[in-house]
Amino acid sequence: MKNAPLPTSKQIDHLLMYYPVLCAEGFDPFQPGSPSASIPPGGFLPSSPNYQALVIEFFNLLAQECWLDHDYDPAEAYRVLTDPQRLKAADLSTLRSLFTWCLRGERFCEGHWGQVITSGMLRDIMSRLREISGVS
Repeated sequence: MKNAPLPTSKQIDHLLMYYPVLCAEGFDPFQPGSPSASIPPGGFLPSSPNYQALVIEFFNLLAQECWLDHDYDPAEAYRVLTDPQRLKAADLSTLRSLFTWCLRGERFCEGHWGQVITSGMLRDIMSRLREISGVS
């Protein structure tokens, strides 16, 4: 499938509206009382995570065509995410691949969205998007 044009500045601004909440230190992406919020190291989820509505809303926004990279390589996206120099140099096209990795990971690993948020990966991607778009 062919990729849609890259997001417009209006679409970028809309996505960045989530930054202050989703990227805040200590933000818990899970509903209060969700069993997935207290998974022990090496544990597993007994059922699907119960995400806060804002988290679901954000990832539904990432599912729009302008944010999807149909040709992304999950392994390459992870390499970029874990290499601060490459992430610092990422352009909008690369960020779209990283957002696709964030979005689609939930299909293969329940709780992926929560991990992307709590680990700071989403914050790092959104921070780079802010730099590119000139938002301070």
